[in-house]
Amino acid sequence: MVARQHHYIPQFYLKGFAVARKKSHQLVVFDQKSRKTFSTATKNVAVERDFNRVEIEGQPPDAVENAMAQIETELASALERIIAAKSIRHPEDRSYLLNLVGLLAIRNPRLRERWRDFEEQIMKQVMSLATATPERWASQVARTKAAGYINKDADTDYAKMRKFVTEDRYRVEVPTGRHIALEMEGFKAVLPHLFKREWALLRCQNSSGGFVTSDYPVSLMWSDPKNHGPVGHGLLGTEIVFPICTRLAMVGAFEIEDETMKLMHLRSWSRQLMEQ
Repeated sequence: MVARQHHYIPQFYLKGFAVARKKSHQLVVFDQKSRKTFSTATKNVAVERDFNRVEIEGQPPDAVENAMAQIETELASALERIIAAKSIRHPEDRSYLLNLVGLLAIRNPRLRERWRDFEEQIMKQVMSLATATPERWASQVARTKAAGYINKDADTDYAKMRKFVTEDRYRVEVPTGRHIALEMEGFKAVLPHLFKREWALLRCQNSSGGFVTSDYPVSLMWSDPKNHGPVGHGLLGTEIVFPICTRLAMVGAFEIEDETMKLMHLRSWSRQLMEQ
């Protein structure tokens, strides 16, 4: 049976913020759009139908989902050891954790929609230029037919196509396989920068409510709250905050030099979260 419901935030990670019940782990969820709070099982959170589905000749549609499941088995074990030890000093477990951070930073519906919108804007510009004049459209059609991309008897009426383009009632979709390929390239680009950062473990007091997470748990921001320019994983003067579980989180920066500075960085992170 082919799995169709795919988690872009793994359940093993979400369990660190859930309450264990007899049959499931329950999360308290805040929906930012509806401004409502409700409780549900981890299997119902950060999940999207066919998020990892691919159409590759000779491969099952859930090939990527199955591969991710194998990777997540190793990541889950490392995360359990980190939470139990309350430490990120073990090099192998730390490596697994940074790989998890890299995956969660890249593979997300929010980022996919940004890429889809970018592709759509480009395609709409191309279509606008291609239909700018009847002569240009005729030239485009002739070359496209010669290349075999459309049937020779296809309806290529200029007036109809121009009306379709100018009314702007269409949406450009990006195949999931294309998204996955881009994400893997992005992961390879981001991961080295995660390993170059220094990381500090943050422990909350037992009297506090603890850390929370979200459907996009990797927070990349400028260390200086006054800086509001574009931010990137390889830029100096930036911080990454990642909640590990309700009692642990970590912050990473290139400029951390000692334990005292690590705690000072936490202050700037807290101010930025309050301002958002």
